[in-house]
Amino acid sequence: MQNLLRQIDSLHHLAAFDAAARHGSFTRAAKELNVSQPAISQSIRKLEAAIGVALFRRLHRSIALTDAGAILAHDVAEAFGRVQATVSHLGALGASDHVTLSVSTAFANYWMVLRLQAFRELYPDLDLRLQTTDKELDLTHEGISLGVRRGKGKWAGYDGALIAQEKLITIASPAWIAANNAPTDPTALVKAPLITLEEPFRARPSWRDWFAHFDVDYRDTGAGLRLNDYALVL
Repeated sequence: MQNLLRQIDSLHHLAAFDAAARHGSFTRAAKELNVSQPAISQSIRKLEAAIGVALFRRLHRSIALTDAGAILAHDVAEAFGRVQATVSHLGALGASDHVTLSVSTAFANYWMVLRLQAFRELYPDLDLRLQTTDKELDLTHEGISLGVRRGKGKWAGYDGALIAQEKLITIASPAWIAANNAPTDPTALVKAPLITLEEPFRARPSWRDWFAHFDVDYRDTGAGLRLNDYALVL
């Protein structure tokens, strides 16, 4: 963008050119943009001087695009059209009355989905939309209504409500228990083939935290199956 502005000086010149190209008239372009006809003419001249080619042929009582002007008119109209479509789309999102809830994929699968039907029966007129994400987004910046987060419920600038206390338990396959017997003491798991969650974006309890709860010194050697998704760990 900086290079473009250094070359053409102002985006107003492109707006003037776009309007003149569509209307085939400096006068009608001036009326659309609510400026004077000389202002449109001056913008076009500055744009032509900056680019180094003529964009219009000035006829007796009309104007016509040159070949270079036709190429630029196509690209400018397409670019302005994309920007307008995006702005309209974002404006519609901001004005809508739906509620967006940001949750992790695992929380959506194992908690939210099980309760959605009952929720919709209780609140049939509420347009709730789930946004699953692997990152804890800035709700205000992203325009999100609500988010589910793990923590103590004290986030600056937000209100928090407790959904549930977290409880950590160990689980194993029946085949592993049959081969190794069910452990009766946490120390029995220190050398077990543990599955480790390596969450890339959010702080989560580790095996070291779990063992520390039982005053067991555990050192993660990096061995065992390591996954970065909670659902895969389960």
